[in-house]
Amino acid sequence: MRAVAGDVLMKDGTLRAFVLLAVALLLPACGTTSDNGIHTVFSDEFSGGVLGPSYTVDTGAPVIDGAAGNPAPSVQLPTGGPHGFSMMSNYKNYGLTFSIDLAVDTPTGSVTFSVDDDFSSWVSTAQMNNGSVSFWIDPSSAVEPFTWVAGEFHTISFRSTPAGVMSWLLDGNVIMTAGAVWAPTKLRLRVSGADAHADNLRVTTTP
Repeated sequence: MRAVAGDVLMKDGTLRAFVLLAVALLLPACGTTSDNGIHTVFSDEFSGGVLGPSYTVDTGAPVIDGAAGNPAPSVQLPTGGPHGFSMMSNYKNYGLTFSIDLAVDTPTGSVTFSVDDDFSSWVSTAQMNNGSVSFWIDPSSAVEPFTWVAGEFHTISFRSTPAGVMSWLLDGNVIMTAGAVWAPTKLRLRVSGADAHADNLRVTTTP
């Protein structure tokens, strides 16, 4: 399945539709729940051959690469960037995790994943280079090293607990947590970079 959309529990305890712009118009509500209670709101493995109608190409020319991925295919951000794409989502609830698999292909490559609010200056960003990831939740930041292998994927996740506490994770490990409470309105998920790949964009409920 290329993408799924479903329902999530809102802060006031009612069950309402969570709609990713355009996706809900094209796909049935087929969210899934794992054994640990995590509900998949949205998932895209980029297996459609082209970026789907949910996305906007912001800069350059991201392309689908059938020879690389986690597993293949994935979105390639070629040499000579920046290349970038984004997707907008509308909701007001806490308790969601936004994850993506990223790989840097060359020593000079880099790729950025950000979650920002179109209605405010608030932005949360993770930038992967060849051996470290820099994380920001305004105004705090953190840098986490990792062993870089060209083309090897790592999972970057931005998590909000049901209480609105925000964290960045690298391969499932919490790297930084913000003290401020999250107040989302209209979010845009962005991916940009060069000499890099992106795969498996997911939105799930936070257990």
